Order: sequence, then structure tokens, then C-alpha cells
Amino acid sequence: MRIVLATLGSLGDLHPFLALGLELQSRGHRAAIATHECYRNRVVSAGLGFHPLRPDYDPSDRQSNLLAMDRLRGTRYIVSTLLSCLRETYDDLTRALADADLLISPTVVLPAPLVAEKTGIRWVSTVLAPASLPSVFDPPQALPFAWMNRVMCATPWLTRNILALIWKETSRWFEPLRQFRRELGLAPGRHPLFEDQHSPALSLALFSRAYAEPQLDWPESMVQTGFLFYDPQNALSPQLDEFLEAGGAPVVFTLGSAAVINPGKFFQRSFEAARLMGCRAVLLTGSDTGVKGTRDIFVTSYAPFAELFPRAAAVVHQGGIGTTAQALRAGCPALIVPFAHDQPDNAARVVRLGAGRTVPRWRYTADNAALELGVLLGTGSYTAAAEGIAEVIQSEDGVGAAADAILRQWDFHDSRN
Repeated sequence: MRIVLATLGSLGDLHPFLALGLELQSRGHRAAIATHECYRNRVVSAGLGFHPLRPDYDPSDRQSNLLAMDRLRGTRYIVSTLLSCLRETYDDLTRALADADLLISPTVVLPAPLVAEKTGIRWVSTVLAPASLPSVFDPPQALPFAWMNRVMCATPWLTRNILALIWKETSRWFEPLRQFRRELGLAPGRHPLFEDQHSPALSLALFSRAYAEPQLDWPESMVQTGFLFYDPQNALSPQLDEFLEAGGAPVVFTLGSAAVINPGKFFQRSFEAARLMGCRAVLLTGSDTGVKGTRDIFVTSYAPFAELFPRAAAVVHQGGIGTTAQALRAGCPALIVPFAHDQPDNAARVVRLGAGRTVPRWRYTADNAALELGVLLGTGSYTAAAEGIAEVIQSEDGVGAAADAILRQWDFHDSRN
């Protein structure tokens, strides 16, 4: 079977598909990733095929990133960017699927449902974070202000009506997509971020039940697999390894792969918070932010989360689903400083699980960070909760469960059998 996994976005969007592609390839199938050109070398070096998929994405473009990570207008900006290249993405995806047997894609690849409907190719949809599965029984906490999220959760009746209002308002964004559907001779369709994001054959929720339970109003085609982790064999640098060996477990400060492009004063304030607490720390700054390391504070642009987090006392991060999953798997309590999109919802879930605390980005000062970390590290229940969740996540085989569901759906051959 020839499988194309299409995805767009940051490394947090790419890595689960690299993991799934490699798993399917290990079972005797041919897997290729269709994504931004900038990831070509990363995909090919992992051992998978590659197809370019527009729109182009420059991870170093600070202005575009600033607009995309805006907590009020970021989602609208991303949708507008995707719609501006809708026809190009459709054409690229159609070319990538020539002679393919199966398409796997997340919500953000807007033409995927259209290509599947037009060509009849088998299609598996995926959801990376529970915020993208709006449920009356588990409402997403992804609205830009805390009071809005409190109102959302007040009663199921109110939740249902607020979700209906969001559906109506955001539906207006997608008139270009409806127009394109008409040009293709397709029916108008429903909402691309609600009903139409799900394949009627198989949709995969790629996160752990320990993180978010399945809900009664999820689509009937939904199968929950657990998190998908892509852990390339990247070792810690000798300098970082030596630092970790020289003392107690540090607090790690990171902003993942997207928010880190425009960190603002996050790392300067984190450095001061660590000094106020007198604790050891590791800052993963992504680029030169002007922060210099000391004997107790190690500053580096990058370190593999899978190697670093298990040796940390706590992780301070932006709440992206990939970073959140890595911290939970490592059993690390977290202080989450959400920027936009699903990050406020991920922060709320970690807090609800008792595995962390959260502080709004605009209140993230050195004093507040030190205060929150003092509570996080000084209250054993946070670490205990994180370690309990880690046991569950470590026992799961998310990528194996996802591959099993796909191959079982169409009774495809598994070379391991």
C-alpha cells in the first residue's frame, strides 16, 4: 500500500506524522509525507518519501509567526493564509496522491476532504489535540479570555449555544472554500473545522485517554489511540549532559517550535525567576536572545525533549500539544504560559489533572514565575499527579494503535503477521 500523510504547520504538527509514517513503513507499506518544502531534508533523512505542499512556510519569518500566534486573531490569520493557497494546496495534494491508496491528514489540510470526495481515495482524518474536538460534555478552554472559558463551561445548555455561535461566526470565514467546492462540482459541505474535518470511515484522536476521555458527541468514526511520539536519536550535547550530571534536577524553560520564534521577554524573565528561586535551570531559547548562561543556568538553542525532560524537576512551556505530551510522558509537573490556539485548553487540562499550574502570558513576570514555581515544586501532589499520568502514557503505544486502526479498517496486509 502507498500511503501519503499530509500535514502543515510547525514541528509539533509534523512529528506525529513522521512517527506514524515510519510505523506504517515498518509494517511493509510505502509512506510519504506531503508538507512544507522547508521540511524536505528532515523527512527524507527520517527515511520517508517527500512531496511539497503549499503554502510555503518559513520558520524564521518572525512577522508571520507574530500574526499566527496572536491570541485574538491568530486562528483567523492562519485560516486566511490557508484559504489564500487553497487551489495550490489542492493541486499539490492531488499530485502527491497519484497512484496512492490512502490519505492521512489533520484538520489544517483543508483540501483533504475535497480531494477524498472528488477522487474517492481512502481517507483517514486525525485530530492532534482535544481542543479541536469541540464537545458539549468536555468544552474546549481555548477562547482568548478566562472569563469566556468559565462561561463556556457553566452548563451544557450554555455550552451548546456558545458552540453553535462559534460555528456560525467562523463558518463565514470559509466562503472561498465553498466556492471552490462548487467549481469542483461538489456539494457545499458543512463546517471545515467541525463536521467536515472528520472522515466518515476513520478518524483518529491522537492523544491519551489519561489526558482527555472520549466523549459521547464525538463522531462515530473516531478511534482514540494515545499520543504519537517521534523521538529521533538525538543525544544531549556533552556540555548539557555534564551540566545535568553536576547537580540537582533543573527547571526547563522552553517555548516549543513555534512560540519560540517570537518569545518576547519570556527567557529574560525566566532567567530572573530561576535566580530569584536559587534553582538550577535549562533555557531552550531557539536562537540568540541575549541571555547568557551561568554556573547554575544553562542556555542553549535546542535539546531533544525526550532526553531532557525526564531529567527535569519541572517544565515551563507554552502549552503546545507536542510539548505538553512530552512533559506528561516524562512525569514532569508543568507551569504553562499559553500563547494561542489550543494552548489555553491544554493548560486548563493539565491544571484539571493536578499536574501543573498556569499563568497568562501577560502576567508572566520573574516574580510571578518564581511564585508559581515555588508552589509547583513545593507541593508534592503536582509531581505525584504527573508521575501517575506518565505511567499510563508510557504504557500506551499510540503509534501502534493508530497503525492497527488504519490497517484494520480496510484489512490491509501487515508484514509483521
